[in-house]
Amino acid sequence: MKTDDLIAALAMDAPPVRPRALTARLWLWAIPAALLAVLGVRFGLGGFRPDLAQAVGGMTFWMKAGYTGALALAAGWLIVRLGRPGASAKWPAILVFGVFLAAIAMGVMNLMTTPASERMHVWLGHSWQVCTLNVVGLSVLTTPFLFWAAKQFAPTNPTLAGFATGLTAGALAATLYGLYCMESTAAFVATWYTLGVLAAGAAGAVIGRFWLRW
Repeated sequence: MKTDDLIAALAMDAPPVRPRALTARLWLWAIPAALLAVLGVRFGLGGFRPDLAQAVGGMTFWMKAGYTGALALAAGWLIVRLGRPGASAKWPAILVFGVFLAAIAMGVMNLMTTPASERMHVWLGHSWQVCTLNVVGLSVLTTPFLFWAAKQFAPTNPTLAGFATGLTAGALAATLYGLYCMESTAAFVATWYTLGVLAAGAAGAVIGRFWLRW
């Protein structure tokens, strides 16, 4: 039997994988990733922010979590689309870009509406030196789980799929970092959180080039 005939015969016996099953598989693996990141916040960073109980009742806490959470969902959708040969990744890619753009626009608006004498403080806050590094550090905990899930897919562009996986891991880590970080200005989040997520995405692209190849 020729190789092409053997492949065709094997493909006929393989049951189709439903898109919803791929999505469910990804987010199931995100659960232990999130739990490990929470443990990283608790024991690696020293615990949750002292005013967490009050913070969750305010708008700024949820606006920050909304940005990174939306980014994680959009990037996760991108992974699923990239993991299906022949499926278009146009709309999830546009959504990822749109989430980034919205955060940057809000950050710029935040600075423009702040008195000049206070802009540096609004932008840098009290922890800009460590924020990006902490997000990247937490993403080290979330990345293996999401890459294991992405490995079950069939991406035709492993580098791009790796970038999307890294973005998802970084955005998930950034969301949970909010349990520790007390910074809340749009300019701060749009800069230092975003840099951490993009760094995780860049690392994911390198990992995906080899790990997601098939």
